[in-house]
Amino acid sequence: MLHNLFYLVTYFFGFSKTEEFSLFDSGLITSPLGTDGFDINNEQSVAIRFFSNIQTNLESIDLLMMTNVFSEPYPVVNICLSKGGELTPQLPFTLIESVSVNVSGWTPTIITVKSLPFLSIEAGEFYWIILESDNYILEDALWNLSGTLSFMSFSKCDKKCDWQEGNFGGSACIVVKGM
Repeated sequence: MLHNLFYLVTYFFGFSKTEEFSLFDSGLITSPLGTDGFDINNEQSVAIRFFSNIQTNLESIDLLMMTNVFSEPYPVVNICLSKGGELTPQLPFTLIESVSVNVSGWTPTIITVKSLPFLSIEAGEFYWIILESDNYILEDALWNLSGTLSFMSFSKCDKKCDWQEGNFGGSACIVVKGM
């Protein structure tokens, strides 16, 4: 508890003895195959898994995203964290933030989300970053495909459906940072 209080105080007063560092990085550069991505909508949620070797706090998440929308209103995406689950994300999901993906069309743009309050990341655990949305297909956000491979899982109907068992494949563009 005191550990989290220290980070909260240093965040608000602008002084810190620690620096942000990368917990997981699949890159923020689109795939050599071109501009493509995973649809995030009312029929499909997408999750990417990472493993932490250290105890830390989640500081921020950078996502490379674009949309199938060329004018307002832009799609809203819920960015969540799940602890545990080697093959699929495990409930409950902790909402980090709901963000409007203010990107017009297929122009990959970095979206940064700060974690406040700080969420604890424990050493030796699997974690999942999950993107969900209530937007319809063709009115949705896309999470850009990177040129690396990562462990991914998909929900192919809606947020209430079972997740497909994950596997290594094309990765979403993400950088997860701790402090």
